[in-house]
Amino acid sequence: MNNGHNGNNGKMAKALEMSTEFIDSIRKWQELEASAIANARDIISKTTNPLIKMTMELIAHDSEKHRLVQQMIIDSLTKEAPHLSSDELAKLSEGLQKHVEAEAEALRFAEKALKQGELIIPRFLLAYLVEDEKKHLNMLGQLDQFKRHQAESSAGARR
Repeated sequence: MNNGHNGNNGKMAKALEMSTEFIDSIRKWQELEASAIANARDIISKTTNPLIKMTMELIAHDSEKHRLVQQMIIDSLTKEAPHLSSDELAKLSEGLQKHVEAEAEALRFAEKALKQGELIIPRFLLAYLVEDEKKHLNMLGQLDQFKRHQAESSAGARR
């Protein structure tokens, strides 16, 4: 029995259902991030320890960034998805490359300092910085991959 749906409509409905479920999951995750922010701020208000304060401020700031990214994910599915053309990426290519070089140099400094550090608190902070610099390099690498993919797609479309 068809139930009024052909195969394609059924697939589209399933994709929509999965998309709605996906968006609901992201929204629940946003709520968890909001809780994490509130909890971090509560801890900050209850301590005078500068290491704990700074750590919780970093976590709260990261959770705020996570919420922004999550909202962009939701908006890309419910509104208009962000577009980045190969022309735009080409215009930004030089600046992105300079940023990659700066991040790579910062990572080298951070890793060197981490290897030299012996005290627990500086090592704790340096390990955080090393991971953050790695994350930045990874994100820039993904943009570069996107740029290459866009260029390949544009070249293929012209053939």
